[in-house]
Amino acid sequence: MQNEQGVLAHHGEWLSPQERSALKDLDAQPGAGWKTHRGSVIRIDGLSHAVHLATDLVGSFPIYYSLNSAGDRFVAGSHFAEVRAQTDTEMDPIGCYEFLTKGFTVGARTIANGVHQLTMQETLTVSIKGDTIDVHARSHPDLWTSESSATPSETHDRLTDLWLSETALLDHTQLMMSAGWDSRVLLAGIVANRLEDSLIAYSHGDVDGRELRIAGRLCEAVHAKHTKAPLARELFAPDMAHRILAEVDTYIFPYWWQAASVGLENHHAHKITGGLYGPILGGHNNVPDKGSNSHRLLALARYLAGGSHPANGNLDATVAAARELIVPHKYHWQWCVADDVHEHQAPWMLQAVQADMEECIHAYSRTGIRTVENIVEAFEVDHRLRQYINGQLLSGSAHLPARNPFTNPETLRLAAAQPLSSKVHNILHQAIIKRIAPQLLRHPMAATLIPASAPISLQEVTRIQRILFEGVAARAHTMSKGTIKKPRLGWPAFGFLKNHQPFHDLVDSLQLPIWDKDRMHRTIYAAHGNLHPIFDMIARCKTLDYRLTAVHT
Repeated sequence: MQNEQGVLAHHGEWLSPQERSALKDLDAQPGAGWKTHRGSVIRIDGLSHAVHLATDLVGSFPIYYSLNSAGDRFVAGSHFAEVRAQTDTEMDPIGCYEFLTKGFTVGARTIANGVHQLTMQETLTVSIKGDTIDVHARSHPDLWTSESSATPSETHDRLTDLWLSETALLDHTQLMMSAGWDSRVLLAGIVANRLEDSLIAYSHGDVDGRELRIAGRLCEAVHAKHTKAPLARELFAPDMAHRILAEVDTYIFPYWWQAASVGLENHHAHKITGGLYGPILGGHNNVPDKGSNSHRLLALARYLAGGSHPANGNLDATVAAARELIVPHKYHWQWCVADDVHEHQAPWMLQAVQADMEECIHAYSRTGIRTVENIVEAFEVDHRLRQYINGQLLSGSAHLPARNPFTNPETLRLAAAQPLSSKVHNILHQAIIKRIAPQLLRHPMAATLIPASAPISLQEVTRIQRILFEGVAARAHTMSKGTIKKPRLGWPAFGFLKNHQPFHDLVDSLQLPIWDKDRMHRTIYAAHGNLHPIFDMIARCKTLDYRLTAVHT
């Protein structure tokens, strides 16, 4: 896009014609209007020729950048491997440890020294000063700095209006369908806008498991076609892994890449959507989802009763409580990494990671985020959701443009302004669905055992019952040496890979010297049942390995 103020490039979601027009009118200098875009934007100022790069409210489309030590060469891009390959940077052991342990790196850190990432709501200005390049980053995460004064009914009405407006754009869309709240509220909006005839509801994983059976019933209830597909074996071949990495820079969610390919080729989908960033509206991955089981139960009971964290109101106590929930307390020994690497880094690594996380927590508090719940949510969004979970939609966007109603700026601001007690464990999801497609509440969630129309507190009781049942069933399965079958309640089941050979092939394709391939092979041989945790770690290893060894072409 180009106007008299300069040139603008957009890397982000599918935009309506009206949204594209508004994007073209962004000021040359970052300002208030830059907080309404969806995705990342790059603006070249027509007068000063300065370059401004900016992420959106939740940093949904990544930007990586590097300035060489001489200060005369700047590189930026959306794929880490491409940026790193054009620099002379080396591995950052702290970033690698964070990535393998959590699936993300903390703050601006990445897995390579000298390569940085923009965080959510961050602007980078690049300008020429004499013979050198000046790079200045400015972060302004204000999403959690205000409180809503609206009544619950007013909030529910406004969120419903926003949701209907957003989902009205989801014609001919592939919905990544589960039996959870996020995809259910997306389905509700599509149905309320009478777009179910063009909907492609797609589920992958264990096609005979409970979750996909429920997903199928949801689609049947609204007369929408539902496609179920097992995970294709070829997805786990090294050649396919390299292809996916070259296209989307991550191998952690290859089945989303496959799903979008099927949606485009077989169903002629125009775009893809899923429940990414749903936890901001849904109030999960927050205080009641941290710590021991007893802590989680007590915290959930407190929020369902309308309470808040007892440390709120005292900033020092708030920061200390958030630190206790976010920062790790012990070094994590990774089974994929060689012992000599652990022996070298174990004495100091934990302290380095703690320092990274503590700096993030203090940065949030300095910008005006003042409650334990909001600090925890900001950290989760900027790290686990932005860098790890968001890889799902980014993988799908290799084939189909992505559209995510959960990233509507007004929806994000309204959801973030709610106290956790008013949204915890999907209270707002339930309220929206009740208003626009109540028939979808007749079926239980994948994680609970009673209809989704029941009070959230009762649903949580059945969640505990399910967890206890699964624990007993798993022990019986182990004690009987497989004679007693475990119930098929899972989601991405890899049980069809009976000989595990694809995983061994992926391990053999790793190139960095940090891996303990023998131990990785032994771990794979010893694994049984749901292999998803094993694959998740191998996929992180493969992603890290590719990003640090890929050659620029």
